[in-house]
Amino acid sequence: MKKIDFILSRIAAEHHTTPENVRAEMEKALQEAQQSTDPEIRAKWALIPRKGSHLTLEEFLDYAGNYLTRF
Repeated sequence: MKKIDFILSRIAAEHHTTPENVRAEMEKALQEAQQSTDPEIRAKWALIPRKGSHLTLEEFLDYAGNYLTRF
């Protein structure tokens, strides 16, 4: 089991839903957050490494986890 699947399963269990629903809600929130028209916010989103044109949930969580462990 991938780490992301484990995390989604834990969140789902705590909120009495499915991992698929958790993933869908997280991806929706991620997409909505990236729609900001504020240039400063857009610049910060652009700093997050990604393989394609769209940031995936896995890429975002990997970046956020690495960022938070610096503190």
